[in-house]
Amino acid sequence: MQNTKFFLIPVLLFFISACASSPESYQGLKHPQTNSVNVSFQEQTISDTCSAFAHLLMHSKGQSTGQDIATAMRTEAMSKGANLLLIGMAREIADEELESNIFDYYGPKYSYTFNKTWLGWKFGFADWNSGDRLVGVGSDAWGNSAIRFQNSLLIQAVLLHCEDE
Repeated sequence: MQNTKFFLIPVLLFFISACASSPESYQGLKHPQTNSVNVSFQEQTISDTCSAFAHLLMHSKGQSTGQDIATAMRTEAMSKGANLLLIGMAREIADEELESNIFDYYGPKYSYTFNKTWLGWKFGFADWNSGDRLVGVGSDAWGNSAIRFQNSLLIQAVLLHCEDE
């Protein structure tokens, strides 16, 4: 009986620590991983062959450059199978000092044809509304290593899979 107790304690501790320390894994829709992803900042440029399969807000780490943000976002998109990434607006989060980027996903439950069903940037309002001023992360800042954002940013994005990309 004594040996059983000593055996159960380490096993129980292992399971508790595994639950407490494991990062939440992505549970949304995916496509096979891609090797490249195009980026768009304008909704009207999205092809009729594109399906949206993930809505997300990226919380960038502090002191990120435009290149850091572009690389992180592209890597995340390719890992989920996107071949097109639509970037929306960005807000500064002055009192947040992140050590790493965080990607929060907001559905959808099913892929949808972007040009027929897109209803706009209507996800993640609780997080979005907690941000501060709007910040430009458009084509001038995207991928630019000379531009450094002092604070963390909250960036809207949609992952798309397009047949003609």
